[in-house]
Amino acid sequence: MFLGSLLLRRPLMFCFGRKFGTDGSAEGIARWNSFWDDLSVFRHGQRVMTVVWGLAFVVEALVRIPLVYALSVSVGVVLADVLPFVVIAGLVTMGPTAGLGSFVITAAVTTSVAATGGGR
Repeated sequence: MFLGSLLLRRPLMFCFGRKFGTDGSAEGIARWNSFWDDLSVFRHGQRVMTVVWGLAFVVEALVRIPLVYALSVSVGVVLADVLPFVVIAGLVTMGPTAGLGSFVITAAVTTSVAATGGGR
C-alpha cells in the first residue's frame, strides 16, 4: 500500500501527515497542501518516508514467513498480532530520532513562515 502510493499524485505519508499534522481546519489543510505545492524538499521527504515505511512492512512480512514454519501455532498467532505494532512503534520512534520527519516539516514550516512575512 505504501509503496504503491508512490505512483499516485501524493504518497500515503503525505495523507497521514495532513491528517495528524494539522488541526483539520480548512486553513491547516490548505497550508499542508501548499507545502507540497511549493517545497521540493517537502515532497522529497514525504516520498522518502513513504519508501521507508513501505520497505519496513515488506521486511516485516518477509520475517513472518520463516517464523510461521519455525514456531508453534500459538506463538505464531501472538507474534502475528504483536509484530505489526512493534514495526509501527519502531518507525514512529525512528523517524524523529533520525531527524528525517522533523527536518522535512521544519524546513517546510520555516520556508512557509518566511514566505508569508513571519506568520501570525
